[in-house]
Amino acid sequence: MDHIDSLTSFIPLNQQFEERSKYSLSQTIMNKRALYFNTLIPIVIITVSNTLREESGIIAEDLLKIRSNLSIVERVTIPNTEFDKTLQNYLTRDDIRCIITIGDNGISTTDNVIEIGKKYIEKELPGFGELFRHLTHEEMGKNKHNPAVGIPSIDTRTITGTIGKKLLFCLPGSPGAVTLGIQEIINRSIHTLIGQIDKSE
Repeated sequence: MDHIDSLTSFIPLNQQFEERSKYSLSQTIMNKRALYFNTLIPIVIITVSNTLREESGIIAEDLLKIRSNLSIVERVTIPNTEFDKTLQNYLTRDDIRCIITIGDNGISTTDNVIEIGKKYIEKELPGFGELFRHLTHEEMGKNKHNPAVGIPSIDTRTITGTIGKKLLFCLPGSPGAVTLGIQEIINRSIHTLIGQIDKSE
């Protein structure tokens, strides 16, 4: 008697099928997702900064290199006036599967990365922003009694979604936000997301 039979021997027959189906389904999903991690993912990092500060872009590249099967094709730093044109250029390239933008996603009148990104995204993944704000809130919890800090998670704007066969991640510009987003979310999910995009092939 195998492990599943021993678990289900005292379960009514109508429930045994459901138990076996759940087990088989979860194992199938896990096996398929394990294969996704063998896929090499070419990435472009776009730091959007009118002062052309490269610090957060460098941090992003270093963190992504820790993860296996991620290849940094290019890392550029541009003013926000060039973002739309630059994004369009990378979207036309077949050698890129993921674009990560950093910065220019605040609430000032000149911040425009989120709005431009939304123009191109076909399937948005709102869970990314929800999780990012939750983690930000937890990270800043130690300052919750300091009124000068406010609630940083409220004005944290991110967006993620698919554009054709590509993924777009738009991260805030601070080094801490970039570290949080890549270490806790992107590095842990990017292969699965690309695998989901490709699964119909």
